[in-house]
Amino acid sequence: MDAEAVRAAAERIAGQVHATPVETSATLESRLGATVALKNEAQQKTGSFKVRGALNRLLTLPREEIDRGLVAISAGNHAAALAWAAAQVGAKATVVMPRHAPATKVAACRDYGAEVVLHGDTTGEAFAESERLRDERSLELVHPFDDPEIVAGQGTSVPASFTAAARIIIDHLWATQHGPSARPALGDPDMTQLVGWGYAIPNRAAELLSPYSQEAFA
Repeated sequence: MDAEAVRAAAERIAGQVHATPVETSATLESRLGATVALKNEAQQKTGSFKVRGALNRLLTLPREEIDRGLVAISAGNHAAALAWAAAQVGAKATVVMPRHAPATKVAACRDYGAEVVLHGDTTGEAFAESERLRDERSLELVHPFDDPEIVAGQGTSVPASFTAAARIIIDHLWATQHGPSARPALGDPDMTQLVGWGYAIPNRAAELLSPYSQEAFA
């Protein structure tokens, strides 16, 4: 998967998914002795980063394939993601879930408008049923991971995480030299003086980080 595919996916889904926050944890930082940045995709639509991939996949499908209907296999997050994404593009979705799938996930899929088929005691059995339904109903199977457009969509959370984490690290290093209330601009020439944990922050940080701005990869 190359960076251009991820950038294209980010542009495609921009404004349709949440720009989720990157947060810090004092508890983890004290235990690890390092700055910790956590990308909170639990605040994403459907509660998971999986909507990024599902939406990107549907936005790259030909309309005739969407109109035939969609089918997916998942015990939870991908099923909910496809159900939600299908509603955004006006498609009918069927999600096959193993019988042990959490009741909350099953209910969410139905609330998003999908037909839920509970089948099998294992993911393998549910997957086989999704393939049977695909063939019987001429549906488009949206694979949970073995699809380059799914992967590209999921990857859109990474550059945003990198940018925000870099901001946290830069602020932390700057504060050690200039005081806790100081906050540098990324292009400040004194950035070359920041060194921490063996990493030097270059004075061209703004230029280096600009391709991965949170605006582009929300």
